[in-house]
Amino acid sequence: MSAEEPRTPAEAADSMSEVIARYRRDVDVSLLRSRLAMTVDERFRDVMRMQVAVEELRRAGRAHREGTR
Repeated sequence: MSAEEPRTPAEAADSMSEVIARYRRDVDVSLLRSRLAMTVDERFRDVMRMQVAVEELRRAGRAHREGTR
């Protein structure tokens, strides 16, 4: 493994900017805005609904696996 040459702060910042730009392409900003527009209580209820759905999927998966043995 070769040692990298020390980078200047400007080079390091440019490198970070490239990484951030690559991640930013895949971020759905409209989803972030809609979530931030919700109250804390609304977000909490939404997470609880998702948790119920996840548990139902887990139960269905277990029932399927037990039924196929």
